[in-house]
Amino acid sequence: MKCSFIRLLHLQLESASRIKIQLNGRAILSLLAAESILLSVFHHRLNFWGLPWDKQALLIFVVAPAASFLISFLLRPIWDDCLKIQPNRWFLFLLPALVIASIITWRLFSVPEIQHQLEIIPKADSTANDIHLLEIKAVYGNMVPLSNFTNLNGWTLRDGLLIADDPAAQPISYSFYGPINQQVRVTFGTSPKGGIVEVALDGRRLDLDLKSSDSNQKRARMDTQYQWGFLNFLIIPIIVTTDLFTIVLILALIWTVQEINQNRSVKSEQGGSESFLSHRNGLLILCGLALILYIINFLAVPLWVIKDIPSYLQGAVYWIRYHTLEAYLPTEVLELLFSLRHSWRLSGEIHGV
Repeated sequence: MKCSFIRLLHLQLESASRIKIQLNGRAILSLLAAESILLSVFHHRLNFWGLPWDKQALLIFVVAPAASFLISFLLRPIWDDCLKIQPNRWFLFLLPALVIASIITWRLFSVPEIQHQLEIIPKADSTANDIHLLEIKAVYGNMVPLSNFTNLNGWTLRDGLLIADDPAAQPISYSFYGPINQQVRVTFGTSPKGGIVEVALDGRRLDLDLKSSDSNQKRARMDTQYQWGFLNFLIIPIIVTTDLFTIVLILALIWTVQEINQNRSVKSEQGGSESFLSHRNGLLILCGLALILYIINFLAVPLWVIKDIPSYLQGAVYWIRYHTLEAYLPTEVLELLFSLRHSWRLSGEIHGV
């Protein structure tokens, strides 16, 4: 009697520990899925990595854990069936899934856009202090108008150049919005009276000696950083990992629904048990997932409004009204259409049509 009681107690402990492990595994997977999905969606839709620190912390530590409870609740009906899938089936799924997810991640990849700070600091301890700032090319090679600089204490805007010929010239700064890991080029002119200038971009600093016997140019090339260089080396792997994991999860959900339905269908044929999903419910789930993916893709593509859109709309209205686009086609196209129409008429007359 005592041995049977101990054996029963041992079985209950094993069952409880197994249930605890399953619950912990589901909770961990739900939390990872929530964090990954939210980081991926917020990055592409809200520029998450460009938000202030407090909003980032709110989304990571409040919104994501709340979403993990919802994911855990949705996984509860199929969790036991997921554990019954053979490891070799998961392996066969993960190989093509990782390839497909890698291609989609590569196509969707985008770097975060944040606020950058550029400073030009004349060195006060230099004997020469003549500094000529010729041009600044920000991200994507866009020229920065030198007139945008403010607080030009000791600087003079002359002939499109910023010149600091005052020993008490103060640092000037320029703030701009753009992606990370993009090159910024600052060009100075050299002269026999050239001084030493320090260029600072997002916390990184570079000294240039502008003293030279001939009038030439010296250029500083620096890359934009993420948050003053903090975590700059980790931000790209984090973005790639979250996007990849999110796409794999979506593919795994679609595959798991199909796999569970197939396994239960086989068992129902053998033992007469009820199948996991009917054919109609399976189609509804797949159509719903397809609709969700379509909506995500639709929202991810920005609507660009350009100056040619009114002419496109006018052309469409003209075609609906008169069934022709002759008023909106180039002259070369009209001449080609006229020659084709004339040749068709000649061929019709020859054949007696």
